[in-house]
Amino acid sequence: MSMFDLLAKSRRLLRWAVLPLTFLPLVAQAQWRVEGGPTWSDTAAYDQARAELVSVCADDTWVYDGNRWQRRASPSALRNRTEVALGYDEGRRCVVLFGGRIGTAPQVDTWEWDGSSWTFRNSNSQLASQRSVMAFDAARNRLVRHGMDQNGFWRLWDWDGATWTQLGTSLQNLYAMVYDGGSSRLLAHDNQHLYGWNGTAWTVVAYGVIPTVGYTSSLLAYDRSRNVVVLTRGSATGIDVFEWNGITFVAHPSPTSPLGRTTWTPVYDTVRQRVVVHAGFDSNRPMSHIDTWEWDGVQWHEYISAPPTRTVPTLAFTNVAHAADRNRLVLWQSAAGNDPRAGTWEWDGQRWWHMAPIQQPQAPANGPLTYDSLRQRILLVAGGTAATLTTWAYDGITWTQLPTANAPSDRRGQELAYDAARDQVVLFGGNTTNDTWLFDGVNWHQQTPATSPGINAGHKLVYDEVRQEVVMFTVSGQTWIWNGSTWALRTVAGAPSSRIGFGMAWDPARQRTALTGGANPNYQPTGWVLRPAGLWEWDGNAWAQRATTGLSPVMAITLAHTADSLVLFGGIVNNNSTDQLLRLVDAPLALASEYGAGCPGTHGNPLIAADFLPYVGHTSFGLQLTSLPAQAPALMAFGFASGAAALGNGCTQLVAGGLNVQFTFADAGGVARFPLSIPADPAFLNIHIFAQGAAIDPNGALGGIALSRGIDLLLGN
Repeated sequence: MSMFDLLAKSRRLLRWAVLPLTFLPLVAQAQWRVEGGPTWSDTAAYDQARAELVSVCADDTWVYDGNRWQRRASPSALRNRTEVALGYDEGRRCVVLFGGRIGTAPQVDTWEWDGSSWTFRNSNSQLASQRSVMAFDAARNRLVRHGMDQNGFWRLWDWDGATWTQLGTSLQNLYAMVYDGGSSRLLAHDNQHLYGWNGTAWTVVAYGVIPTVGYTSSLLAYDRSRNVVVLTRGSATGIDVFEWNGITFVAHPSPTSPLGRTTWTPVYDTVRQRVVVHAGFDSNRPMSHIDTWEWDGVQWHEYISAPPTRTVPTLAFTNVAHAADRNRLVLWQSAAGNDPRAGTWEWDGQRWWHMAPIQQPQAPANGPLTYDSLRQRILLVAGGTAATLTTWAYDGITWTQLPTANAPSDRRGQELAYDAARDQVVLFGGNTTNDTWLFDGVNWHQQTPATSPGINAGHKLVYDEVRQEVVMFTVSGQTWIWNGSTWALRTVAGAPSSRIGFGMAWDPARQRTALTGGANPNYQPTGWVLRPAGLWEWDGNAWAQRATTGLSPVMAITLAHTADSLVLFGGIVNNNSTDQLLRLVDAPLALASEYGAGCPGTHGNPLIAADFLPYVGHTSFGLQLTSLPAQAPALMAFGFASGAAALGNGCTQLVAGGLNVQFTFADAGGVARFPLSIPADPAFLNIHIFAQGAAIDPNGALGGIALSRGIDLLLGN
């Protein structure tokens, strides 16, 4: 019987309290949860004990398990930092963070990450350094840091878990440092030569072997599966790869590659045997990146690609729609053909995919999207390419231009919505006109309504599925309703203030029109003045604010809906673009919290972690057990209650109530995985599942067995 069969049975027997279940009170407020990955960062380290890439951003700490990014909380002292140095201490099995900057102020503190939280270790003003890089010296069992001190001297330090010890004056301008397992030494390079560290001094390994910089610096990683040092170099066209053959660096061209950048950190994933590059910044364009790529020894593979950074046109255009037949968000980005962010994108609930349709509109075609639910296709009504607007349909395979004998004149700022009750696309206005047009699937027909709003650009249209009418909100703060033949102005108290660059969408879960974001439409010499953060809802009669958490003031955003929630992405804050995507999640919120104490083995306590937060309907959810001996037999015990049964020698059984057990074996990296597909059944919401891992370990404290801490999984949204 599976875990969830047991859970379903336990709910039927709950009135007799046969299997105790733990409930938490519901939290009324919904929360905007960041999806898809971290904001821009150029620093990362690979946590071997937990098989995760760790990235520290200005907002929080993020971890990547090769499948999905998860957000973890950073202490306030680590927020808003840039230029931090990260390294993995293999001897102490933790990620170490040093320094960085807050604004222009250098930081001199050291922290350690244990997979769930940061612990402060020390702070020493004498350790201040710039351009710090770290690598673990396996020959000396020390984490080594290289950087320029406050007096302008380049130095080496090593970390023993409590203090940094200066090793002496180092070479100048070493851009990268890595441990070469083949030669059992640290390697580093400047812009020409490769050097080796013997524990006392640097010596030249090879002169003039570093590929010509030309565009930016080069960085190193060590591929343990192939025993080769990999050099990644930023170029104008991408990140080039070279591999060290003991004499020189040999180029390895790839058919695709990450876009070129000037700052990034390549790290090696020992479990998945890939060199991973995430994010970075390109000072030559300038451009921030939040993409993730993997080098498998032959070519680059893209894991996640951010939606394109959208600029001023998105103040007027709603260039995203939900394809309900495939449950995907579709985004169209008009840009030059060689711009890697141009074209058609789809969001599948976890990541953006850059699609390759057989045919698609050519730049500068730009305009809003809507979903034709009858014909199950996305419609784009684009301007900028002809005397009249062009109409395109996208079926998930290709774009097709629809021939129309009649069409609205070319313009910018037009908006549209699909009226499902009447099978009509409603188009209104633009930057030069206030006309109304209907598209019947074949041709456009101009309307002559008895009343009509004034000229608008920056307005939004949404179809109200319950009241079967189109809702328009204008930049001036007016609310208009289209009933199929005319427009009617609704004068209501308490409506959102006038604004530009706001997002508006239909919320199928609450059956209301939702609106958020934007700025004062009167541009100021100092820039746009953002409206306060908030979510507004229109119920057909009035506007009201809905209480949510996690929103910040932003403009030029896109608000859309998926099958089960609102999503918000893009936007401009303080003249900076963001590609972050947020999902509005109703209470209860899914949580995964560790508790109790483990029981050590060869590598200390086995470490337990959830692949993701335990969302109801998450079919790829699972738990990981790491820090195990290679190929060790392992198990995961699940229960519906926490436990505290003493097992002897200081070890404790931490789960109880209807136990269910999974068995498997750890892989070569000492990682065991336990899949636990969560059914898409709302009956499981607000239920707790408790788990604890164990492994056969000759050095296990419990008679050859090592135990993890417990983990409390709250099934939620």
